[in-house]
Amino acid sequence: MAALRLELLSEAERVLVHDDFPILPLYFYVIGDMVKPKVKGFYTKLVGSDGRERSNLRDIHPLRSIYIDDANSAATGAP
Repeated sequence: MAALRLELLSEAERVLVHDDFPILPLYFYVIGDMVKPKVKGFYTKLVGSDGRERSNLRDIHPLRSIYIDDANSAATGAP
């Protein structure tokens, strides 16, 4: 059964890529967040359940994890 599914997926890929036309991505995710250095817990990378680090493409930032590190800003003299 799995071999049949793989064969069907292979055929669909061949039709889509070779017979019809190739697909070109027209949109790329861009993350342009500007966060002060004293803001901590703001995720630019996420760690998956398999332990691999990935970009935070969905721009997920759980508010319970975000905090302001006042000790760091006091040491550097940042406002």
